[in-house]
Amino acid sequence: MTRELIVSTRPAGAAVVVSVSGEVDILSAPALSTALSEALTTGSEVVVVDLSEVGFFGSAGLSVLVEALAAISGQQLRIVASTQVRRPIELTGLDAMLSVYGTLPEALTDGG
Repeated sequence: MTRELIVSTRPAGAAVVVSVSGEVDILSAPALSTALSEALTTGSEVVVVDLSEVGFFGSAGLSVLVEALAAISGQQLRIVASTQVRRPIELTGLDAMLSVYGTLPEALTDGG
């Protein structure tokens, strides 16, 4: 996995997918925050953040997810997490507030 943060956004049916690869730290988190903010304004019912290609996910990344949770309005926020992302989400208890999935297809096909 690369260290450089690469973020892309694409529609996927009723969802919009924000795909992220690299490392999310204090320097790269603003790019993720901007992409999520833009995704939340698309009017899509579901915003899926695909973090399956993220090798490091620091506290700044967790803050971005909390900000996104606070910003959603009638939308669903779904997270696809690599092991490196799932661990800090679980350790901080954010998994109780976030819908976390193991794969992108699971996140896209979840009916609820």
